[in-house]
This record gives sequence, C-alpha cells and structure tokens, in this order.
Amino acid sequence: MSLGVWHLAANHRHFAVRRCPDSGWFPVGHRDAHYCPHDTSAPGSGGSVQKRVESLDAGLRRFPWALLRASLVLRFQRLTTYPIPHDGWSESCFTQDGGEGVARLAAANGQEKTVSISSATLRRTGLTCYGILLLVCASLAQQRTKPSGVGIPSAWDNRHVAVRGLPEVETSSDPRVLANVYARTIANRTEPGGRTRVHLPPGRKRSKSAPKRDWAVSLGRGRVAPNMSPAKFSFYINSSVTVDNCNSDFVVFALDTPGTATQANLVALNNLYSGTTPDDGLCNPFTQGTNSATVFWAYNTSTATCGGNQCANAGNMTSPSLSFDETGSKVVFVESTSDGSAVCPGRIGTGPCSIFHVLTWKAHEGAVGAPAVPGLGGSQASLTSITYASAPNTTSSAWIDYANDVAYVGADDGKLYRITGVFSGTPTLDTAFTMQVASGLVQLSPPVQIAGSFDQNPFNVVLVGDAQGNLWAVDALNRSILGPFTAPTTPTPVVVGGHAVGTFTPGVLDAPIVYYDPSIDPRHLSAFSTSGSSANANASVSGKAAIVEALVELNPAPQLSTFDDIAEVSLGIGATVGQPINLHAPALSNVFYDSPLSGALHACGTAAAQPSPQLYRIGFAYSLAAPRDLVPVLDGSKVSSTAIATSTSNAECSPLTEFPNPNLAPSDILFFGVSGNVAKAFNWDITGALASGPMVAGGVSEPGGTSGIIGDNVQLTGGMGTSQGSSIYFSTLAPSNNCGANTFCAVKLRQLDLN
Repeated sequence: MSLGVWHLAANHRHFAVRRCPDSGWFPVGHRDAHYCPHDTSAPGSGGSVQKRVESLDAGLRRFPWALLRASLVLRFQRLTTYPIPHDGWSESCFTQDGGEGVARLAAANGQEKTVSISSATLRRTGLTCYGILLLVCASLAQQRTKPSGVGIPSAWDNRHVAVRGLPEVETSSDPRVLANVYARTIANRTEPGGRTRVHLPPGRKRSKSAPKRDWAVSLGRGRVAPNMSPAKFSFYINSSVTVDNCNSDFVVFALDTPGTATQANLVALNNLYSGTTPDDGLCNPFTQGTNSATVFWAYNTSTATCGGNQCANAGNMTSPSLSFDETGSKVVFVESTSDGSAVCPGRIGTGPCSIFHVLTWKAHEGAVGAPAVPGLGGSQASLTSITYASAPNTTSSAWIDYANDVAYVGADDGKLYRITGVFSGTPTLDTAFTMQVASGLVQLSPPVQIAGSFDQNPFNVVLVGDAQGNLWAVDALNRSILGPFTAPTTPTPVVVGGHAVGTFTPGVLDAPIVYYDPSIDPRHLSAFSTSGSSANANASVSGKAAIVEALVELNPAPQLSTFDDIAEVSLGIGATVGQPINLHAPALSNVFYDSPLSGALHACGTAAAQPSPQLYRIGFAYSLAAPRDLVPVLDGSKVSSTAIATSTSNAECSPLTEFPNPNLAPSDILFFGVSGNVAKAFNWDITGALASGPMVAGGVSEPGGTSGIIGDNVQLTGGMGTSQGSSIYFSTLAPSNNCGANTFCAVKLRQLDLN
C-alpha cells in the first residue's frame, strides 16, 4: 500500500495543530513539515499544502517516526504545492477520497466550510494520493514551544547497520536504517554541475586551530565504560537548531558506577548548544550563567543490593538506547553486578546478575551529586526492571528491534537473550528463546539484528561475537545457529580471533558492522569484525591483528541459510606478550553507500612491527563466483595505512564513528579516541584517499582517552551559536580537574572546530 504524505509549506509562521473531524479525516504525524501529532505546535504556512508521494509501508503508521520515511527518499521525488485559500479562516484541513480533494476550513466563531478540489486539478498540479486518506490541519498560533523536525536518537547501534538501496528504504522497519539513509541522502546532495553543497555562514572561515571544548560537565565518580557510547536525542538531522532545541535535545550517559544517594549513574544533559568559543551558544541564556550544558535529569538506577546496600562491584557497563518517539521518553540500559552476595529484582538467591531496565524519565529530576530515585521521594519517573541473567554483563549492549518491540542482549555467560514488550508493553524475558551461543562463562559482544525477506521467505538474523574470538550468526526465527557453506547443518561460528598471546586471547568484543543491499543482492548479508590477534596467527610471541568479512547466505525454505568467512585482511602486529590489544568497530566511508567499489572500510589496528595505533583503509572488489558475485569483498591489494600515534603502552582505539557532513570540508570524517598514554580524541578526513594525519594536528588531549563517540547533526545555525549545530559527544576515561575536582567529564566538541 502507498501513502500520500502531505506537508505544510514552511513560511516562517507558527501554527498549532487542532483536532480535525474524526470521520474520514486522518491526522498526519507532522512537525515542521515532518511530524505534528494532535495539539502540538508547529510552524507552517497560511494554508499552502505540499505533497510528497512516497511508496511506504502503511503498517509503519503506528510509529511516530514513520513519516521520516517520506524524507528519506526526498531526492527521488518531485515536490509540488497546492494553495488552499483560507481568507479569514483559522484552520485548514485536507483529505482526499476517490480522487477528489477536500479542504475543510474553520473560523474562530465555529463556522466551517469545505473547498472541493477536483481530481483534474489534483492531476494537473501533481497532487495524487493512493489508498490512504491523510490530512493536514493547521491554524495560526503563538510562538512554538517544541523544536522543529522529527526526534531522532543517535546511539551506539546506528553505526552498525549499513543498508543500501531504495527498496529497503521503502520497506525497512528499522529506524536506524531510515535515519542513516536520510543522513547520507543529505550528505550526498549536489548542486547543479555536480558540486557538493558545502555551506558556511557568511564571513566564516574554516578553523584549522586545535578544538576547544564547548563544555565539560562533571559526571562525578562515574564514566561511560570504555568502548561504550552515550545516546543522544536530537532534532531532525537537517533542521536548523533553534532555542527550542535547548530544552528538548539531550544526551544520556550510562555510568559504570553504582548509584548512591550522592552519585547518579544515569544522567541526561540538555542545553547542549552552549559555549563561548568561538562564539556564544544558542543555549547560553538558559544555563544560569555557566555557558555549559545543564543536567536535564539524573537518577540512581541501581536495584541490586548487597547486604541491604548498593553493591560495590556494579554499574551500567554498556551503552544505552532511546525510544523512537516524539521526545525520546524512554531509556533502555543494563545494570550489571559481579558481587556474589547480590540480591537482584525478581530472582531467588544471590550472586552476580544482569538487569534489563526501561526508564521513563521526567525532566528536571535529580542532580549528579543528588540523584532522584525513579518512583520514590516524589519522583514521577518510573523504572521497569527484570533480572534476565545470573551473570554480569560487561560488554553486550542491548539491541532494540523497534518494529517488534523486542530487545536482544547477551551476558557474560555466553547466552543470548530476548526480551519482549520493551517500550509498548511490559518487558518480559522470552525464556523459550534463550540460547547458549558460546560455551561456558564467556562475554558476548553487543548483538546486531537485521530482518527482512528473501524469495518471499522472512528472515531474522542476529550476529554476535564472543570473548573467545568467534562471530556467530543466529537464525532468530528458528532459534538455531547457522553453519558454513559446506556444512549447513553443523552450527559453527566464523573464527575471527583465537591466537592466544601469553594468557591473553583477543576476542570479538564489539558488534560487527552489517552490510545489506536488497536492491542489488537480497540474498547476502556481510558482517565485518575485528580482533587483536587473528585465528590465523602462527607466531609464538605475537599475534596478527585482523579484520574478517563473513557472509550470511540466505536460502529459501526448506534449505538452511549459511554463514562463512570470505575475506581476511591484516591490521598489523596486534597483541604481543605483555601488551594486550583489543580492536573495536570499523566504519564504512560515505562513498561506499553510493558505490561500494569506490568506497572503503576503515579500521584501527596496529603498526606492522609494534602495537602502536594505526589507521587502515581497505578497498573492495567483486571477487567471488556466482551466486556471490555481487558481494563487495575486502581486497587485500587495496590497503593503505597511517600512524595515529607512536605509543606502545596499552593504547586502544575506541569504536570508529563515521559522520558525513556536507556543511564541512572535508565532508566525511572519522571520530575516535585513543586510550592509554595517548589519551586523545582524533578526527580524520576519509572523503577520499586516507590522509596522513588528523585534521587537528596531534589530536585533542582527553584524560584517559574517550568513550565511544556519537555525532549529531549536519546543520549549522545562523547568527549566535553559528557552529553549535554539529557536534560530537563522549565521556573521558580518567578523572581530571577539567570539569570539577578529580571527576570524570561529559564532553562536547564541535565538528566545525575539528575541521
């Protein structure tokens, strides 16, 4: 079924959406030409209606972000406008039935009138709907109080799904796919003549100086755990930042410390677009004179107790995720404790455990040093908690299947768990699904799940790594582990890392990058995973770091789908005796999404002769025989690398975050941190060939290095706060005096300064 999506034309006037008649009139989720539920203020124009006809899955109307789909394929569609006269009338609504358009207008005195728009007029103006009745209604109103655009969370999982092809955009039920494709649509827009759009405010020169922190806010005794990431709820990615975003946009930091009466372990900051260098931020007037982000809410979310008190060896060790609704109203995160005396919610007995939490937050509750407790002491927040594993969870962030309201998550017992009713129901452990993936008490990586259909057969594949160096592919529909091409009935992982170095065996502790292009090759999914010491290493003193490409081959029933490795590329010497090195998530370049053979995969490995951090660029080729001849395969003959730092002292890169931003030049940038005695944040130009050094010489010193990094937007604002619209966020890994007395810091840096 197809939807005609109607948008109000932006005219810099503000409207409040009113309820329209129920019979035959349907509300369009719409805010600032994208999403406006009932009774929500929104800007628009005096009765002009724009229409984008998109091929959409009608079932996605139940999601608040469904109409984001209309924007994702904007460059493929024609935009037309039809004016609805509304002289003296305060409300305009539009619907279409049987080819006839009807505008309903209402005056303040309660009078109503309708204006018919013939099917001939609709055809003449290009306004044609298919199948579904939609309406937009608007009335003049006061200054809006909510920001423009669709709310889009940005979290650790956004960077782990790489989907190409318009058909998948039209049918995907994964908002990460929608958001990523939209971001790349914006990044790849060109002016006439093929010139890339690169915008800067008038008179603004590109900065080549070392970046300065917009702000650093104390997180007290807690930090985001190494290689984990905060999560950000933000305005629509291509909307301009306004003061409205100061209150609505926020970043969530899940901290690896137990919550107490004097220490929060789940913190959100807002007034993000603040600072004084090089110009004043938009949010400065709302920061009580600090010119810094402020605490939006802060909670003590610890629920495991030891001897009646909070457990000492506990915290939120993994990355949080946010709900896809208008405000990012819920947060998913996992509490972990290794204490043998821990009493965990809903479980009989004591011992280590993992607890799956869903927080429904309320603004302006708690402080970092005086947190609120959800539901207690006057708090209006609520916390739903289920103990799902009798083992800690130190590495496996929860993956949300938004379409089915399901989460997949691992624990340090080698098991993969599924939880239902995450946001819309009551979170419940699906005990019938729990699978022993890795043998024994083994850490699992965050899982990555991708679902769809091949040859009219649905599939639901979950890929997850383990600390023993294996990458597993799970058929979640049949609760089975896939086997290799030649032995599909034998459940077998792809071995990525496995060469022990001393007592250290580098595992697969980060989620793979999963690539799928159903428009070209709907049968295959590629997964890219790294290890600090590959299974093929044969030296007794040192291993060989590597990146492996594995392939899921989907087969129609009754055949079994299969999973096997198809390529491996060295990433340097890797781990050595006395020098353990874990490698983390790689990143695809933006060009890859338009042309895989012109694009590349980037990974942080080590130098060839010593375990100092090295950045690698690896190209692709179509090198397999049919039926795998359309799979882009890592090409070991297309490898280039450059040194990040010369340190050899336990320096690991965080996961790589690639961010395409057409408002910057270069327009495709990697952001990452390096820990150890390097302790810096870096940015790297990957628009074309691999640059020989970071864009900011020497990187930016951050105590201990950085957690995983998230980026937010591609927009620059005008006037005050010019460079506040595009930023990166992370926490430091060591305490310092940068944001308080010997505390960990939440940090924001502007992408523009990193240029």
